[in-house]
Amino acid sequence: MDKIKLLASPKLIEYLTTFYMTNEVMRMWSAIYRKARSILEACNTNMPIEAWHHVLKGKFLKHKRNHRINHLLHTLIREVIPYFSLRQRRQDGGFEGQDVEVAKRAEIETEGATYVKEDIEHVHKKLYLVILKSRLEHQYEVDIAMYTCTCREFPLIKYCKHIAAVQHHFKEVFPSLPLLSHCESVQQESDSSADDLTPSSSANSSISSATNPAASVTVPQPPTLTQVATVPQPPTLTQVAMKLERAAARMRRPGLKPGAVPSLDILNSRLDSVLEETDDSGVLPSSQGMRRNTNDWHETKESENRLTTRFPLATRSLACGHAFLSCDASHTPNF
Repeated sequence: MDKIKLLASPKLIEYLTTFYMTNEVMRMWSAIYRKARSILEACNTNMPIEAWHHVLKGKFLKHKRNHRINHLLHTLIREVIPYFSLRQRRQDGGFEGQDVEVAKRAEIETEGATYVKEDIEHVHKKLYLVILKSRLEHQYEVDIAMYTCTCREFPLIKYCKHIAAVQHHFKEVFPSLPLLSHCESVQQESDSSADDLTPSSSANSSISSATNPAASVTVPQPPTLTQVATVPQPPTLTQVAMKLERAAARMRRPGLKPGAVPSLDILNSRLDSVLEETDDSGVLPSSQGMRRNTNDWHETKESENRLTTRFPLATRSLACGHAFLSCDASHTPNF
């Protein structure tokens, strides 16, 4: 800053101090505060924002000046979001090239393979020290248990070449868990179920087991198809809604006579009872019409203010486009 003060004019110094050197703004552009960011946030200029504005103004707004907020919202919702959603699906399918995170991981795997085992020091259990090849006296700390590294590139994708090198030369060995055999598991189930038996049944089972050892092991039998079919399964709301939609689509077909389906009378009565039992309140409030803008602006503003209590967000966003909403093509608004 001192060098800039010696070379720059006083007006430039005043401009930088006023608009760029405040604490709130400095956190947005200074490299001191831009740490631990992902690879999608790693940009040193505002060129990505400028590029987005260029796409919005040139591709979607057709280089035309926008005068209404409702037109901008319509463009963002109906054109911009579907366009980038399709781009995202194409990228997920591999049609837009390799993902930046996938490409960075492939680069890290290649760089991690260049390390040898002598470059890594095993400190304690899951803790390792990996040297920096450009500065051999500097080391980075890798914690495999927490899966972290102290290098600057680790926050990009939560993975770095030092972790890749440690995983390559110090492979983790997981102990195998003891598994019970099928006969042992069945025996344990039979032993646990024997506690619930009555004395007479337990005595009979002990006698039969003495004569026949194989009879002491009771293998549980799976339920038959008849037993499964007899168990009532309550229908889900999604299944009922899908069936109603299919039935409604079939009944709208041309040529279908009212008496062709006798069960429609039963369905009609059942639907009446369902409608009485369910809540009829909708997600959106009931609609309220607005009168046309035929008089001066003050009367129109009063009618819009009456809607503010019920539609605060919608009225606020559409206040600039009142002429578009309240007038038809045959009326010209009076401003």
